[in-house]
Amino acid sequence: MSTALRNLIVLALTLALGLGLWLTSAPMAKAARDMTAMEMLQSKLPRDKTLTSASKTEVLDAVCGAVAKWRAHSPQIVRSAVTARHEFAGDIVTIAVRCLRDEKDGPLGCDNLVEIYRFAVDGDPHEQATILESILVMAPDCRGSFAEGKQVISPPAEGPSDLGQFTNTPTNINPPSGAIGGGGFNPTTNCTVCHNAHDVQIPCNQVDEHLKNHPGDSAGACQPTPVTNR
Repeated sequence: MSTALRNLIVLALTLALGLGLWLTSAPMAKAARDMTAMEMLQSKLPRDKTLTSASKTEVLDAVCGAVAKWRAHSPQIVRSAVTARHEFAGDIVTIAVRCLRDEKDGPLGCDNLVEIYRFAVDGDPHEQATILESILVMAPDCRGSFAEGKQVISPPAEGPSDLGQFTNTPTNINPPSGAIGGGGFNPTTNCTVCHNAHDVQIPCNQVDEHLKNHPGDSAGACQPTPVTNR
């Protein structure tokens, strides 16, 4: 057999093998791209459980596993988890931030935390104060990114087009200039609520519902406790 013929046979076998591998992997890759955030979470749950029937530990384990495997989709994963199990909203955000910590790069940047916050609040706006408090406990240095008066912008509805945008977080979440405070708090959309001795901003049309779910909170800014001289 001539060298040229042998080389031609080797080339043909190599191309056939490569085509076979591509045909095998392409449907799997497409399936991963087409998975919704809810399906990503479900894949990390026990087979006989759903997100609504799973225990708290199982839900948090699923959130951790999902955000660790699909980092680019982590905001959408958090939103789906908070929507399904809003009673665990603070814990869901906390575990997601912990499991997204990179051993090489360290903790998430403040912009990424703002992105997770936005999507989590979109999952259940009534838990906005709890979600914010959970993030600030994990990353107190990012408090400036959540400064009083900054308006939360609702993220887009879940779909293929909004996945993978975790690295393109908008850094300016202030409302347009002209609002009170030079582009800060807009009294037509947000109201101040005292939550755990911290002033937080909540959409005004949700204040009553928030106070109903958080009996210790009060409408308006927190009042300093007077000091009595003895």
